[in-house]
Amino acid sequence: MQDSAKAIAKDFNTTINRAATLVYTETAHAASMAQKEGFEELGVEEFEIVATLDNVTSEICQEMDGKHLPMSEFKAGVTAPPFHPNCRSVTAPYFEDSEEIFGVTERAARDPETGKTVYVDDMTYPEWKEKFVKNLDTKNIANSAKSDIMKTGSDVMALENQRYGRNKDTAINHNYIKSGEYRRKFDKATSNPKVNKSLYDCAKKALTHRSGTLLEDMYWIDGTTGKVIAKELDSTEPRKIKYSNSTKEKIESADAYSIVALHSHPSSMPPSADDFNSCYDNKYQIGFVSCHNGKLFAYTSEQKISKKLYEMYIENFIESGYTDYEAQIETLKKLIINHEIDFWEVE
Repeated sequence: MQDSAKAIAKDFNTTINRAATLVYTETAHAASMAQKEGFEELGVEEFEIVATLDNVTSEICQEMDGKHLPMSEFKAGVTAPPFHPNCRSVTAPYFEDSEEIFGVTERAARDPETGKTVYVDDMTYPEWKEKFVKNLDTKNIANSAKSDIMKTGSDVMALENQRYGRNKDTAINHNYIKSGEYRRKFDKATSNPKVNKSLYDCAKKALTHRSGTLLEDMYWIDGTTGKVIAKELDSTEPRKIKYSNSTKEKIESADAYSIVALHSHPSSMPPSADDFNSCYDNKYQIGFVSCHNGKLFAYTSEQKISKKLYEMYIENFIESGYTDYEAQIETLKKLIINHEIDFWEVE
């Protein structure tokens, strides 16, 4: 995307920013139409507008957030995003009983005071603004994100077991992780030997540290020098990485598409929808998933994925007899057809 913007700026004698706006908006339009095709293929009858919950979202996107319309009225730029240049809104399948289908949902939001990503109950932009932005009460945001989480004695014990690596299903094979066979996978990871060495070192550390747990580690690497520019190694939430303010500042200060990211997957699954969306949102050059079973996946993204669409595909494949792993692989193969994403196993 950055290369396209530079080419347009040169050919039409305009600024990089204006060219980037054009490329971003046209890409968003193509992404919206790809979503439409995917929804129709799955028999979705209604779609929903999903805006970004932060304090720079446009008025039109604030107003459209949460609205749902029949697929017959899906028209990119009119009833579906992009609604304006640099529009960040996306679409998702809509169902009246979506909680029963997908379970209790949360939405990511940007704390209006600190800029930190938090998770709030599923609500529309006006509801979020009324509850959080007007008062700028950071404590309320944090409390809201945790209000429905109750820790029982067994939950606490389970967390302690995670910390001490007692989960046999996610224990790594230390001999394999230290082997030449595993190390050689990273020789093919990128075209930069310095980055490849750093990726291997980080993967080995993450897997050793999190062996026998459901917890993840994540590293951010400079795509030129191979130096680690940020890391998150203190997660206490299973299968989730939370970016600290320090990490976010380092990511935001880096050049677009200059960062190579790597994180561990205790479940040994391919990259998730959240992984692709994080890659897209933060403009990573490429992301890697180091699985506890020794697999290594690479992924790229220049387009946001609807989590509901992703989950619908997985559900359909599982109902057809696929395992969870196979369903995720087949879902990603399906999404690649109409989305600007890619993934592959590094062998």
